[in-house]
Amino acid sequence: IGCVGAIDGLFVKVCRPSMNDADTTPQAYFSGHYMAHGLNVQAICDSDRCFTFFGAVAPGKASDQVAFEQT
Repeated sequence: IGCVGAIDGLFVKVCRPSMNDADTTPQAYFSGHYMAHGLNVQAICDSDRCFTFFGAVAPGKASDQVAFEQT
């Protein structure tokens, strides 16, 4: 009761994008923490565990805060 939603981030591995596919340099998709290329995905669910928001717009190098701000 009183909870609007819970937010969390997820790193999803992808193949290294080419220069033509990436909106920035392909290196921006490389996460040093996970040692892989990927996307930073942000999602929000409600108290019934239903997704109310889902965004996959930030490269893997982005922090959760930056990824959420970009969505």
